[in-house]
Amino acid sequence: GERSLNRFMAPFGGFEGNAQTLRIVTETIYSSGDGPRGMQPTRAFLDGILKYKTLHRELENPENHFLYDGQESVLAFALGAPVESLGLPAGRERDAFRSIECQIMDWADDTAYSLNDIVDGARAGFLTMEAIGRWAEKTNRVGDDATDIEALLNAMREGKVESRFGRKIGRFIEATRLDTADETAAAGRTNRHRFRLVIDPAVQRERRLYSSMAFDLVFRSPPLHHLEHKGDFLLRRIFDLFRERYIEATGPEQMDFLPADVSARIKAADDPRRRARVVCDYLAGMTDAFAVRFYKRLFSPEFGPMG
Repeated sequence: GERSLNRFMAPFGGFEGNAQTLRIVTETIYSSGDGPRGMQPTRAFLDGILKYKTLHRELENPENHFLYDGQESVLAFALGAPVESLGLPAGRERDAFRSIECQIMDWADDTAYSLNDIVDGARAGFLTMEAIGRWAEKTNRVGDDATDIEALLNAMREGKVESRFGRKIGRFIEATRLDTADETAAAGRTNRHRFRLVIDPAVQRERRLYSSMAFDLVFRSPPLHHLEHKGDFLLRRIFDLFRERYIEATGPEQMDFLPADVSARIKAADDPRRRARVVCDYLAGMTDAFAVRFYKRLFSPEFGPMG
């Protein structure tokens, strides 16, 4: 869904998960009769969730890892100064400039995804002993990687993948320590940038092993590609309809397919980019089941409007 929305939104400033989180926190998390509003977070709160610090317009057709152009003032507030004053170029070097809270959050994400993807992949039948064995041979996994793979296979034989990987969460968390960060232009502004999270290289290697395994055997598998293609097709048809009816249309003949409050916010927006962002908010907030029902109501003749 994220990649699809980014393609559809490319002419209007793109879509990115971290940027959307920032938008929700600062602009749309609360709803009232006056419309959505943010929660007015502190600098420390924002700095803790800002994984990326490069604006969409600073990159060439980015697929991910950017903020929306309209979030420039939020970025400056979180850092306590305009980003240009840090002396960091756009892209990875600037994105690597993270508060200690953000570094901890990022490692927590890496831990959760790498371990849970293995558990979920085994439960769903994507990760079988045979598939893992072939993958290990094909990718020439030796040494510590081979030892960890054998431990995973043993856990599968004994039906204990979930419990053993659950215990790894604690080990991954404990495999960290704080160190003093390199001097930067902002190091003197706040203690949030005085430290860096150091992760045990052995645990980093293990995390990369599980991430690579899940990517190759789960996320690159035909069934997942089938679902991704179906979801892309579904979202494309809905977005194209909304683009015609809401983003580009301006006359009173416009038909309403959306809830009254969403439609009112779109009509109140003064340019296509702002209207597109409200449409994107609505699409990004859909669950899979809701999106399927919504699609059927719009495009399936045999599906009733109240289905």
